[in-house]
Amino acid sequence: MKDKKPSYLDMSQLKGAKIQDFHAPILRKLYRIAGVYVAEKLFEHRKITPNKVTLLSALLLLIAAYFLYIGKYPYLIFSSILIIIAFFFDYVDGSLARFRGTGSTFGKWVDMFLGLGPFTLVILFYAATFSVFRNTGNYLVWVYGPLGLIASLIIALIYNTFLKLHADGLKEIEIEKEKSSFLTNFYYTEFLIFNLLALACLLNRINEFLMFCAVYGWIFLIAVFIKLTKKAYRLKRAE
Repeated sequence: MKDKKPSYLDMSQLKGAKIQDFHAPILRKLYRIAGVYVAEKLFEHRKITPNKVTLLSALLLLIAAYFLYIGKYPYLIFSSILIIIAFFFDYVDGSLARFRGTGSTFGKWVDMFLGLGPFTLVILFYAATFSVFRNTGNYLVWVYGPLGLIASLIIALIYNTFLKLHADGLKEIEIEKEKSSFLTNFYYTEFLIFNLLALACLLNRINEFLMFCAVYGWIFLIAVFIKLTKKAYRLKRAE
């Protein structure tokens, strides 16, 4: 009897997926499925390493940031395309590393600072802020422009601190995501930020993107802090 073919609709059965993908937004699942497919094709090409894919992603983001800084069509279209491709490669490098069993501390270090993390967020946010200022002369953008970035960095700090302090922190967060599967599509994470920025570039709405991040980012930050504080308190009482 032949084994039942794993369903790509179930992330728990998808080789190369992470636990964070199980209850992720639908679009993120599609990125992971495509990333796994490409990683499988690259598996035998030993010269192509996960770190090289990460470096390629970083290079594409730097070019995208430059086009974003210019802030004019068709450069914004190029920036949008490059952001999406770089974001996709971020799924490829992780899946490729898991397929080969070559995950390492150094690889995580490279991915953290050259992948789609805080470092690239800083570059893209400031490229967007410079772009709006250069093209509109709006000084207020230096006030609300960095606010969305700061919110993202603080949210990441809260999240990582929670995981560090609680052994079952990741499991608890996944339980919360499962309870609010629809709302996970709107979590203020790198996933939402990068995809919204790509859309903003395509529609030439960079200023609106920055204002949205400034408001929504801080609303989400407060909500996350309250939610995880309550959860940390319940975990403490259960000890």
